[in-house]
Amino acid sequence: MDVCDSGRPPAGKSPVPWLVFEGLNMTTAQNVISTAKHEVGYREKATNHQKYSSAVPGLEWSQNQPWCMTFVVWAFHECDAGNLVPLTAGCEIGASWFRQRGLFSPTPHVGDLVFYGPDGGTHVEIVTEVNARQIRTVGGNTSGSLKGRYYAGDGVYEKWIDRDESRIYGYGHPAYGGDDTRAHSEGDADEILRKGSTGPAVEAWQKDLNKHGAGLVVDGDFGDQTDASTRAFQRAMKLDADGEVGPKTRAAMKSAPQGNQGDAGADSATGTPGTLKSAQRTVVIEPGSSNVEVVEDLQRLLRGNGYELDVDGEFGAATLAAVKAFQKKMKITVDGVVGPQTWEKLYA
Repeated sequence: MDVCDSGRPPAGKSPVPWLVFEGLNMTTAQNVISTAKHEVGYREKATNHQKYSSAVPGLEWSQNQPWCMTFVVWAFHECDAGNLVPLTAGCEIGASWFRQRGLFSPTPHVGDLVFYGPDGGTHVEIVTEVNARQIRTVGGNTSGSLKGRYYAGDGVYEKWIDRDESRIYGYGHPAYGGDDTRAHSEGDADEILRKGSTGPAVEAWQKDLNKHGAGLVVDGDFGDQTDASTRAFQRAMKLDADGEVGPKTRAAMKSAPQGNQGDAGADSATGTPGTLKSAQRTVVIEPGSSNVEVVEDLQRLLRGNGYELDVDGEFGAATLAAVKAFQKKMKITVDGVVGPQTWEKLYA
């Protein structure tokens, strides 16, 4: 993908690049996506010379410059929805425009704009599909395959991108109006959360876990401690302890009785919460323990507290050293045995 230009017109040109269109017809995300996808396979006529700059009033000056943002603006303009995006050829300006309006987050939705690179200034595409692991995008001035051939950075292509791709800066959310609420996607209530997920949905899940005694910091970051607490909850509810929060785990959370302010009020033998205080925290493990799943939880919690460990389910020398270091830090008995007192500190 090519680096986006500054988005500013040459000296003496107009209008200012952050001016928005005045169109009033709020189109749907799917109309914009359909318009953009119709262009898949279009290739520039020469280096950065394409048909989109001249078709957008106010962006004629951007001809012969990197045109990924120009293509996005063109797609919205074609659907009479230019007021949903900034009139600019610059990705960094585009990302800033969404941030300033509170329309930017790390969670993708269908119809969003995905920005890449530092401050979102490298590249931009339109999100066409979202699942638990990937997003599908359509974009211009990018690379892609078509009819068995691969082209580098010269046209409009649709492709899959991993959601944990390090180049992704974040997502701008066009304010689709009226009955054009954001299209259903993994970023909504049915999103499958897992380690690495971030955002409001993770915050809500952390709050739910805390009702059962997890003691998590509600920061919207699905890290090692949230992962370990999720698996412990799943085991207590007799679910597959995979650390992924999907429909079954959410349903279990909704139906699970809560203890008093997260304290255990239920029988750990039955697996009913406050599971995280009554079941997990009464288990005692030590070097050589064969309880692989609980050792893995221990290792995740230790990692969440800053100790570098592999999550391999083996209570070996490295895990023992980390446990003792943690116990010393917490000023509790340093014996390498993980019982109620150590669990309490780990979950705190």
